[in-house]
Amino acid sequence: MILPFIKPVIGATLITSVLSSFQQFTIIYNMTDGGPIDATTTLSIATYKQAFTGYDLGAGSALAVIAALPIVLVFIAFQRFLVSGMTAGAVKE
Repeated sequence: MILPFIKPVIGATLITSVLSSFQQFTIIYNMTDGGPIDATTTLSIATYKQAFTGYDLGAGSALAVIAALPIVLVFIAFQRFLVSGMTAGAVKE
């Protein structure tokens, strides 16, 4: 009974939590700096090291595009849920 009404809110929450999980660069970089022998290197740390430490901006740009692809795909797939979830209850029917 209540699930059809809460589905847009669940979709919006899912989208924001997935997108925020991609923003963990500073925590990992400050605590581990890639870890011993780069054991904890993530895509964002590899992009940073490739572009700014190794001065290979072409490869760093390619890694940045690869990192942005899942975010764009999640947004495109769930765009209608995000809009309807953010506006749910905003207008009186």
